[in-house]
Parts: sequence; structure tokens; C-alpha cells
Amino acid sequence: MKALGLAGPQETLQADASAQDAALVLSRIQTSAALVVDVDTFVGVVTDEDLLKALLPSYVGEADALARVLEEDSSDRLWQRLEGRTVRDLIQDREEEAVVDGGATLVEVASVMVHAEAPIVAVVEDGRLVGGITIDHLLTHLLSRR
Repeated sequence: MKALGLAGPQETLQADASAQDAALVLSRIQTSAALVVDVDTFVGVVTDEDLLKALLPSYVGEADALARVLEEDSSDRLWQRLEGRTVRDLIQDREEEAVVDGGATLVEVASVMVHAEAPIVAVVEDGRLVGGITIDHLLTHLLSRR
């Protein structure tokens, strides 16, 4: 099977949408990433990890003791850290883009996921996004032939 045959509709966000919109999408159950587009051209992937990095002050990752400084009930302060930022601002630089063409094999899709460190890969045809493949869907398909 090729990527196009496994690709399906996925959560998408416009690159110029607010970072708060991304937070609303990524905070849903069973959504750990969304495909980011500029109109219908694939731009990148935004993950829940990208969102956490944007929400938390940099000192939180430096030491466990510093993480205790920020109270868990300070969600208003965390929400404010997203103000004025766009989805494009949240996308982390990755060594490899999480995108394949429709003719890619499923092993190629898996390779891109690993190298891009992304739980979802965009599938494009003629430069346009046609869908995505999540890691769960890919693993289910790869392991079902057993």
C-alpha cells in the first residue's frame, strides 16, 4: 500500500491562526498533533510538545526545582504566553519535514516520522495537502499483516 491509500482527513490549522486556536485543538482528547497549512499548502506539523514549549517559561525545563515555582493553577498566565503568537510561531524546526508524496511506501512514511520526530505525516500530491497519516494508523496497518 502507498501513502495515498492510507492518508485520511486530519486536524489542520492555518499557519496564521492564533496560537490559542492551536491550544484548543491540541487539548482535545486523542489529538497530539495537527497539520499546518497556508491555504492548502503544507507548512509543517504542530505538536502538543510544541505547545508545551510555548506555554511554559524556559526556566521550567532547566531544573525540576525551578518547575515548582510555577503553580499549576496559573493557567491564565500560561494562556497569556500565547497571546500575539500564531501557529507558525509554535512550529519547531525539525531536521526533516513531516511530509511524503502519495506514492511513498509505508516504510518510507515510518522513516519520515522517525526522522522528523512527528506523530503525523502529511501526504501531498501536486503540492497540495490531501491528508495525513498518524503514527497509530500507520502502526495498526503495518502490524495487521501478522
